[in-house]
Amino acid sequence: MFSFDAENRAVINNFTNVGYRRNFSNQKDKSNWLGIELGTLTKQRGDIFKPNMMRLGINWEAGKHITVSPQLYFNGFFQQVSPGFRIGIGL
Repeated sequence: MFSFDAENRAVINNFTNVGYRRNFSNQKDKSNWLGIELGTLTKQRGDIFKPNMMRLGINWEAGKHITVSPQLYFNGFFQQVSPGFRIGIGL
């Protein structure tokens, strides 16, 4: 996750996630992946996030090679909650 500072330089924050996904489809040719993930901030830069930052997300496969994940960010060990949204594109 990144933002930009006053000098328009990228400020990068890294998260490490662990999750579980399951294919709920009963058909061999179609997939219906749904999962949950929990992440923690492993590299903090700037002042957007506080220490002990965590995020919780639900993800699903919206199309071939596209994953959509609404997320909740818990800033400062559950002191502040913010919504988020992530789109993943892969091969």
